[in-house]
Amino acid sequence: MLEKNDGHYTFAYYDANGNKHYKAKKGYNTQEQAVEMARKLNLSPQTVHKYSAYKCSICHKWHVGKNKYKTITEEDREKIRKQIQLENFYKKKSYGKYSRIIEEIS
Repeated sequence: MLEKNDGHYTFAYYDANGNKHYKAKKGYNTQEQAVEMARKLNLSPQTVHKYSAYKCSICHKWHVGKNKYKTITEEDREKIRKQIQLENFYKKKSYGKYSRIIEEIS
């Protein structure tokens, strides 16, 4: 069992008595899954701090975390939207030399 202070749990809330409560971090099996979730969170208008995917040295899965020092901008969101559009385009189309790329990202 992992201890709450080993870095594998994240702060959830304070209860009425001022005690900290933690929750287990969500683990993703692949980098692609974690990046997709980070993108979704970054596209939310309520998101203030930028989310990113990282590989956990404890469980060796991928997690999504936010950087409290990096504020997400509308320019960042537009870049993410364009990346998603481009990836979706190449997933749907197969044009000669791009066929291998499409297979790799699918």
